[in-house]
Amino acid sequence: QAHHCSKYSGHTVGNPITSDTPTQEVKLTTVPNHKSYSGSSPPDKITLTIHSISVEPGSSLARDSAITQLFVEFQFLNSDYKDLDTVSVKKPAIEDSEPFNFIKVFDFTSSPNARLLLAEMLKTDSPSDGKISFTVVSDPENVEDDCVEVGNAELDLRAVLNEGESLSEMALGVLSLQDEPELVGHLTVSVQLQ
Repeated sequence: QAHHCSKYSGHTVGNPITSDTPTQEVKLTTVPNHKSYSGSSPPDKITLTIHSISVEPGSSLARDSAITQLFVEFQFLNSDYKDLDTVSVKKPAIEDSEPFNFIKVFDFTSSPNARLLLAEMLKTDSPSDGKISFTVVSDPENVEDDCVEVGNAELDLRAVLNEGESLSEMALGVLSLQDEPELVGHLTVSVQLQ
């Protein structure tokens, strides 16, 4: 994905993201998986969809006129997966959303190491916290300017795997990276287990 700040390589600009950064889950709907995944062992495939982003009215993100474009980058299983960022979209108007329509399929049948990491995530004593961290990044229009991380959202993948059901259009709260996090928007995602 080509961003105006193509040198951005994740978590090098802006404030650091920590595992104790809070997240707010606004809506949760589950879709039965028609027994294609039992929940007792890691699935063969996980399809992650980042549908859209919206901006919280009155938030610092809504008020910042310097931020005009956004993209999302995420980390998964500390792996070497490529293309874990969306295209840039314009910052949505208040009470509206901008679609990313980003879909990434993780096939664990062809990656034994990733499957082992996923299995480790299912263990309650795993050192991994089992979360996917999404970073919302401002993509400046001027190539000379730096990208700036504006917020973070988290999805508890371990809970999804333990439930054994896919999630459809779950709205995750995007929190600013300030000392006192502020809700600045919502990221809508789906997870399909196969």
